[in-house]
Amino acid sequence: MLKVTSFRMVEGRVRNFDGHLRRLGLNGYRSNKFRNMLKAKWEVLERQGVRSCNPIVYCSDSAIELDMRPDRPFSSSIIVDACGHCDERVAPLVKGPDLAWLRSRMTISHKRGCDEGLLVDKHGFVIEGIFSSLLLVAGSVVTIGHHPRAMRSVTVEQVADIVSDSGFRVEIESEGFSIEELLGTEVLFLNAFSGVRYVTEWSFFDCDSDVTENVKSSLSCSIDVSWLNSLLWELADKI
Repeated sequence: MLKVTSFRMVEGRVRNFDGHLRRLGLNGYRSNKFRNMLKAKWEVLERQGVRSCNPIVYCSDSAIELDMRPDRPFSSSIIVDACGHCDERVAPLVKGPDLAWLRSRMTISHKRGCDEGLLVDKHGFVIEGIFSSLLLVAGSVVTIGHHPRAMRSVTVEQVADIVSDSGFRVEIESEGFSIEELLGTEVLFLNAFSGVRYVTEWSFFDCDSDVTENVKSSLSCSIDVSWLNSLLWELADKI
């Protein structure tokens, strides 16, 4: 089965690089081969004056393909499409087989003026973002979404340790979240490209009237997102 991972690379550094190797199932000789391939391609870009990029890796049993895509702008605060997409992934725990379908869902949410969207199960519970994992913050408690159909997040691995060491109690929610839960608490979206982002608005799209209504979050984030992102880069691996 094809396995894929992608991430943001800045000045030759990658956050939780070992987590990406685990996602690809690489170890020993193949992990060293991939690291050397990434380093060589980065050095070419570096000589051209490139400071950051967005590599995507395609890994099969017989080959590793690496595309050093250009970096792109993003914000640490986001608008999220609250009208969830029914999860139709065939291999939800593996990044790769469902990329085309996920991109089509993201296109829909982007057309609604949103930065991210939600995947929901057959009962309407939120599994995760289209390309992000969810963390909910309520006082001193951080809840990590761990729905059975949620993909393991490379970024959550590190963030969970950081917030735990900072005095937060980390809990796991394995059944998914309701939309009402998300609207009533602080929500962070995490992925390997954008790092940690805070939801400042929820967007509701009415299919019948073709009208979108945005609801701003009235909650201020009790976790300093800038600090968290800076710390993730301090911990990043030099390739």
